[in-house]
Amino acid sequence: RVPHPEIDTWATPLILEVVRSGNPVRDIELAVSGQVWSGSFFAVAAPDDLIAGVAVILTDVTERRQAEHRARLLSQFTAALSQAVNTAQVAEAVSTAGALAASARVAAVALLDQHPATHLRFVVTAASTAQPVVRWHPVPVAGDHPVSEVFSSGQAQFFGSPAELLDRYPELAEAQRQTGDQAWA
Repeated sequence: RVPHPEIDTWATPLILEVVRSGNPVRDIELAVSGQVWSGSFFAVAAPDDLIAGVAVILTDVTERRQAEHRARLLSQFTAALSQAVNTAQVAEAVSTAGALAASARVAAVALLDQHPATHLRFVVTAASTAQPVVRWHPVPVAGDHPVSEVFSSGQAQFFGSPAELLDRYPELAEAQRQTGDQAWA
């Protein structure tokens, strides 16, 4: 059974090539309908050395290709961070390469105000180039806010849905409504 009609259209010339030449065709990829397929085609010999058929092996490699893509993005983020020599460059790396690596629409860097050291201020809140730059207000270091708690505890927080975030921080309902973000980390 062919998993998708476009695969049949893609595979038919390859099958005919194997029948014509007797040589295998290996590791050919096709992206169709959001999936990536890897295919190999081998001649099946009959006892009289004629070709009795073609063995077709198709593998859905979508997750593997997505993981490879994420690894490349993380590598680019690491490179951008390693080249950063000041706070502005770190913030730029986080808001561009870091946001891409995390598949985030918005990324931010919060820094502790120096005098007095009572608030965390966001030096960059940027996103993909399609999104406008978002400006966030400073948050108190000792406040009931996810950024304050991450800063104070040194432990990351992840919220996979608006409901999870708002269960813990109901005062962020308006900010969540304005941004429409579906996950926070």
